[in-house]
Amino acid sequence: MTSIFVAQDLTGQLIYAVHYQQQRPLFCPHCQREVEYVGNGQRRPFFRHITKSKTKQAESLVHQAGKQWLATFFQPVFQVKLEVFAPPNQRIDVQALSSNMKLAIEYQCSPISRLELSERQQGYQNKNYHPLWIFGPEHYFKAAKLRHLQTILSYSKFWAFYVLFKLPADNFLRLNYNYQMAPHSSRLYWRQVHFTSWQQLWTFRPSLGTYRLKDINWLRWYRQQQRYPSRQFMYLQNQCYQQRINMLHYVKKTPSQTMFPIYRYFPCYTLLLQTLQRTNFQTLPLIEPTVSLRCANQDFAGRDVD
Repeated sequence: MTSIFVAQDLTGQLIYAVHYQQQRPLFCPHCQREVEYVGNGQRRPFFRHITKSKTKQAESLVHQAGKQWLATFFQPVFQVKLEVFAPPNQRIDVQALSSNMKLAIEYQCSPISRLELSERQQGYQNKNYHPLWIFGPEHYFKAAKLRHLQTILSYSKFWAFYVLFKLPADNFLRLNYNYQMAPHSSRLYWRQVHFTSWQQLWTFRPSLGTYRLKDINWLRWYRQQQRYPSRQFMYLQNQCYQQRINMLHYVKKTPSQTMFPIYRYFPCYTLLLQTLQRTNFQTLPLIEPTVSLRCANQDFAGRDVD
């Protein structure tokens, strides 16, 4: 176990273990996970990452502090209230109202299922709120994995696929935007920018596009998959064998460019799956299916599936 000698509190202030006195939530400056103080008088005091069994209480403290921070973030422009009951069974973390906007802001720190996210999203929309999801540290570090990212993604015409994050030691919001993925793997690409005010966030209009990739040698990739097959490859290869379909014929039609992170299988299998009369869309709880369809059409515009 690695000893940590400097931690951060909720305000971002650095706290040295040798000077630690007041008990309060502290976080690793490198990964933002919560740490605890260890000092028994027999060795130099230090901090260590706390185990999952101890995180529930700290998660509540992070959630409460985060809601207060978000209230301050939105207050200059909106009328803000915390913990607003929305009948029949929803409670909004931060409600922000203006003359032309009605936001239900959710600061999600704990794990949450796709089904619950979808139900809460739909519930707010049915009440004429615009849901704005902001995720905490646990989701921030898991978002590097495609499967988790697809659970928390939102979509905007200005930012494409994006996620907003608030980490405990940050005095700003992190916007990860223009998420895309490689066509032949689950590797993710995105950009990040920080905001200290709602005005900055609301007026942010970046230029979007794909990320530069080297041309993919699909024959070489196919042979590598044959030697070291993934589960996706083995399953689809079996389907192709049963229906006498040449998998490589369809894979080779995939453009060598990053694509939207909306696919259940790698994007390079999309045209093949269409031939197999199956969809390659992943269910995204915070995004309408029509958005995924439009983005897939954009990814494969002008591609011949025959």
